[in-house]
Amino acid sequence: MSRTNTLLVILVIVAALLATGVTGYLYYSGRNRKSVSEEESVSGGGKLQPGTLQENQFAIGTKEVSRGTFESAAGGKIQFVTNGTLTELPLSGEVTVVCTEQDYTQIDLVDYSLSSGVQLFTPSILGSKLTRGEPVVIFAEEVGGILTANTVALSSHSCPE
Repeated sequence: MSRTNTLLVILVIVAALLATGVTGYLYYSGRNRKSVSEEESVSGGGKLQPGTLQENQFAIGTKEVSRGTFESAAGGKIQFVTNGTLTELPLSGEVTVVCTEQDYTQIDLVDYSLSSGVQLFTPSILGSKLTRGEPVVIFAEEVGGILTANTVALSSHSCPE
């Protein structure tokens, strides 16, 4: 292998590791936590205690954490429907897919302690790994002033193989 090819391979590996590290940081950082009132209910009929959510829990209902039904992922964008409204967001360079033991049609928060798997996909193959009509939660963050999706959470029974 030529020196140029070797340097290119090393550069690609370093870029992939960097992207994975950034995605992991964003994934586990508490940026999407919010305070919850005593009246907000949790899947299963329980009640959340007042105050901040636990570190591994993220409340649904902000522009950064949205619940909906997956439509498609193509052309570097993901589409999902929330309350009859189609939303389209650009995708980050790598997309984390988190599978948890939760029913995404009923939940008010995503609990990563119930995670049964995490996978990384490029935007170009994400659409072929998810099923249209599947309930999902989309995590996004502002990148250069544009809300960009970086994580898709869904029920374990629908987790891509």
